Amino acid sequence: SRTACQERCARIQGCAHFTFWSDGGCHVQDDKAKKARLPGVFCGPPRCQHDPQVRECCFISKNDQAEVKVGTSFISSAQALRALDVEVTGRSFQALADAGKAAWRRELRRVEVLDAGPPTAATFRRLEIFYTCLYRALLFPRRLDEETVNGLQHWSPYSGKVVDGI
Repeated sequence: SRTACQERCARIQGCAHFTFWSDGGCHVQDDKAKKARLPGVFCGPPRCQHDPQVRECCFISKNDQAEVKVGTSFISSAQALRALDVEVTGRSFQALADAGKAAWRRELRRVEVLDAGPPTAATFRRLEIFYTCLYRALLFPRRLDEETVNGLQHWSPYSGKVVDGI
């Protein structure tokens, strides 16, 4: 619920805003998040001001939008912030979406089906299944390395430590 998401944000040190999606997703953000419009999304501060004179909820209405930018890292939260700065900061949502589409097209075009059979519904269904499976196979990273301030490093699942190289 929106309330549970807000309470989660209130319990996390450094959480300045939360975002709750109508499908039940909850995301917490620091103070670098920027407000944007998105249907079906509610967001707000970790705590609402309880003022009896004000009769409105502190949630952003469903007519408002939220733009959420996320950096990830297997190494550390500091490295995730660095990745966010390097990969996302200064780029528009549309530029990031276009770059993502182009990257997926490059990967999916690595395999070309030359003769799928006659143009029937069954053939198109087989192609749909094939490319869906290829997409899913490419979802998971094969490499754990990240470009850090110290060069290429990765978190080793064997030692649990950050080590140099691929």
